[in-house]
Amino acid sequence: MLHSLADNRGYQAGSSRTLEPGKGVAGLAFQRELPLIIDDYPNWEGAVPWALANGVRAAVGIPLMARGRTVGAMAVLTHAVGGFDADDLRLLSLLAAQVAPALEAGRLDVDLAASEQRFRSLYGSVACGVLVLSASGVIIQINAAGEQIIGLTAEEMRGKTPDQLWRAYGDDGSELSSIDRIGPVVLRSRQPVHGLMNKIVLHNGRERWLLVDAIPVIGPDGQALQVVASFLDITDRRQVEEALRESEERFRAVFNRAAVGIARIDLGGRIIEANPALQRMLGYSAEELTHNPLATFVHPDYVRDGRLTQLTELSDGTRQELQQELRYVHKLGGLVWCNSIASLVRGPSNEPLFLIVMTEDITARKKQEVALEHLALHDGLTDLPNRTLMFDRLHQAILVSKREHHPLALLMMDLDGFKEINDTFGHHGGDEVLRHVAGRLKGQLRESDTVARLGGDEFAVILPGVPDETAASLTASRIQQALQQPLMIEGELLEIRASIGIVLFPRHAEDADTLLRRGDAAMYEAKRAGAGTAFYTLEHDVDSSSLTLTFELRRAIEENALILHYQPVLRCGTDEVVGVEALVRWPHPRRGLLAPDRFIPLAEQSRLIRPLGRRVLEAAVQQQDRWWREGITLRMAVNLSIRNLQDPELVPCVTRVLDTYTVPPDWLTLEITESTLMADTDETLKVLAPLKEMGVRVSIDDFGTGFSSLTNLKRLPIDELKIDKTFVTEMPSKKKDGLIVRSTIDLAHALGLVAVAEGVEEASAWDMLAAQGCDLAQGYYICRPLPAPELARWYRGRSPKAA
Repeated sequence: MLHSLADNRGYQAGSSRTLEPGKGVAGLAFQRELPLIIDDYPNWEGAVPWALANGVRAAVGIPLMARGRTVGAMAVLTHAVGGFDADDLRLLSLLAAQVAPALEAGRLDVDLAASEQRFRSLYGSVACGVLVLSASGVIIQINAAGEQIIGLTAEEMRGKTPDQLWRAYGDDGSELSSIDRIGPVVLRSRQPVHGLMNKIVLHNGRERWLLVDAIPVIGPDGQALQVVASFLDITDRRQVEEALRESEERFRAVFNRAAVGIARIDLGGRIIEANPALQRMLGYSAEELTHNPLATFVHPDYVRDGRLTQLTELSDGTRQELQQELRYVHKLGGLVWCNSIASLVRGPSNEPLFLIVMTEDITARKKQEVALEHLALHDGLTDLPNRTLMFDRLHQAILVSKREHHPLALLMMDLDGFKEINDTFGHHGGDEVLRHVAGRLKGQLRESDTVARLGGDEFAVILPGVPDETAASLTASRIQQALQQPLMIEGELLEIRASIGIVLFPRHAEDADTLLRRGDAAMYEAKRAGAGTAFYTLEHDVDSSSLTLTFELRRAIEENALILHYQPVLRCGTDEVVGVEALVRWPHPRRGLLAPDRFIPLAEQSRLIRPLGRRVLEAAVQQQDRWWREGITLRMAVNLSIRNLQDPELVPCVTRVLDTYTVPPDWLTLEITESTLMADTDETLKVLAPLKEMGVRVSIDDFGTGFSSLTNLKRLPIDELKIDKTFVTEMPSKKKDGLIVRSTIDLAHALGLVAVAEGVEEASAWDMLAAQGCDLAQGYYICRPLPAPELARWYRGRSPKAA
């Protein structure tokens, strides 16, 4: 009986019985790998039942050896007792030597067939590509997955070398030569390679990135017979990696070269890395910043107020972005104002990774904002709080006084004789006096007090906690004494005096507006009486309506609430519109639109006429400039009062306005009443001379109502005579008025001046002016004063030149 090694599960007997190693004659011979003779089989402890049942008396077992190992066993049984001797054993051993190789070959064929079947099953079902190269580098086989990955069929590839089908590139992008490709390298080295990344480019341009493992198949002689290569298509992964790499390179380039500071912050608030700009901004090196909490470098105020904890709102999804203005502490101790924008970076699974914080140094801008805010709230000459800041502080002081039940005092102050100082020492001398006054006022007050310059030579002082009139009066006396100390201006000693009005909260008023208005009233009473100081009394409210209106006018001027209407001026006898006269109106919130005669006298009395005149002048030229840009070229006439002529700011204001806008100076006319011009001819000449040098035109308004002399008319640098409307209105019905108009026109022409008539309200007056040779005219017959938009529409609808 012959037993062979059929598989790993045991040994199969020729009779299909299973033989276990060590059992039976064959099993014992297999186990011992030695021939075995059993002479008395029935009495042998290893006898098996089936052999005894068949009358076996003796047995011999021979191991089958092939290629140095036991591959099976052969058993010979007999019914004769002692049926085998040494010769039989040698004969059977010779037979076994012949049988064993054949048995092994058969077993190997079976194993090979099974292995081949397993290989083909695996070869065809795996998702990765599998390619087999011969020893000469020719493609022998490729599976279906490999065909799909590469994009060629097996028929197109079989029998060709990879060189003939595609170009190959290494992971670094360099093209591989024939001998450096994976197949030839493995064939030469007879060593496997794992995890190599190659890019292949087919002749049709198709590109694929492959992750390759390759092993050699070694023959009996130790030479490589084949190369089996498995490969995965990692093109998509590679593209993602390349995109990530490029993204990282771009980020790194921006990170390192950005002008703004950039930091990566972990979810715990610690700095992961900081770019060079942030290092320069804060004065720390990368090592000093890294791994430290961001809060270490932020001003403690912003840490205490919990502002940095808002960063957690990014990681929990409450915010998408966080923008903050923070103050950082520079390494050298200074403060750095920064505008920071933080955003969360998430991973592939949307998990929070870290924060990116971009920081812009806005220190210079913040300083500029502080400076601009200071300029907006302080007087440019004295650096004292201006009216706006003073009013806010007064309002706040009142709130504190109400809450703490403490009184306060308000002092309104105006310098006496300041015009004479300006006239004597000029603008610069007057400014020097105002600066000294500001310094002396501050020297007499507590830190809790406020002194402000309201404009011109007017000041205000807020005194919180002053209990009564006596305490307020003592403070006013100290101020007067300080001001009266001799002051040297341009080599001359001056003694400054002031009129001070005092008002108490809550005794005299319970709100800021009323306090200011009644403080003004008390100051005017002090100036009128020459008493130096005056407290507010009820008698000052006799003309409370005028006081209220004056106070409201001041606010309207400061808030630029006045508006201008424009009345056209035509060339007589034609439809040519040559210019407009700017006329101020006040849209009062309660009283409606007020004409100039309702508030100009108040402005004159309260010295508001100067700032009002400057505002009107600038607004008129600004509108003229805007019209010029729109193709509406009109001359602009602006009225000035005697106080405007006395304003030291008049000439600088005209200069600045003309420098600001593109209107030629000779297209601006300043209208001054006859009585104003003739009041002080010498002083008038001093003011008009620089204006005429600029090219500005001058017109005598309301001519015929004053007491002009021909001598003065010849001396003054005027360009126009504007005939008073009372004569023009009456000329159609009253012969004397007509003669006055005619003679005024003739006088103007004789002096080389332009004759202008105002108050044309009827067609007859218009016709008479044209017949008498008047040059220009205006009035309700031509057009009433109109707001700027309506005037532009009227002009375009009337003048062909504007089309």
